[in-house]
Amino acid sequence: MSRIMNYLMKVFILIVWLLLGFKLFIPAQPFLCKVYSHFVNFPKLKDAVVYEGTVYVEGEEKCRRGSCIPPTYYVVNSSGKHEIYWGLPGDRYERFPKSSIQGATGKFWFHPIYGSLQENFTIHKNEFNNPDSWEGQSFFHGIEESKSLFEEHFKYREHITMAIPFFIFLIFFYRAMKKLFLTTKSTSEG
Repeated sequence: MSRIMNYLMKVFILIVWLLLGFKLFIPAQPFLCKVYSHFVNFPKLKDAVVYEGTVYVEGEEKCRRGSCIPPTYYVVNSSGKHEIYWGLPGDRYERFPKSSIQGATGKFWFHPIYGSLQENFTIHKNEFNNPDSWEGQSFFHGIEESKSLFEEHFKYREHITMAIPFFIFLIFFYRAMKKLFLTTKSTSEG
């Protein structure tokens, strides 16, 4: 019975460590993705999923965390509602204001890590914009522009300071798991 309890205690400790690690991983995610991008080429359009339809934006542009829902962008078509975004996980940025892109129609080449790689859309009159200035304007942003924006937008100093706790966690996690699983195994054998 004590062997089962010992095993359950180890599993519980492992779960607590993993939850802590996940909590520290979230702020480190943009930095890890950026480091990953140095070893892997920026994706090509053939690596993207193409969403063609009408843009729908949920949430509010000017809100503080917790006070309202920030804008979330979707392309709606006959197959459903598909979320699109710009930037890396944990470091998303607002490329187009809700007032201009709400109700726009067009194509978006989307990659799950890098976000929208290319877009070609037309603005239509909506309840947020001035119809005289936006109606019928077409926009095309190519993959080269997205790549340079990806490089310009990332702030290394900001993200590395957010990633340091995760790297410290990895060191302590390794040592704790080694002590928890390897030393008890060798002492029980000896």
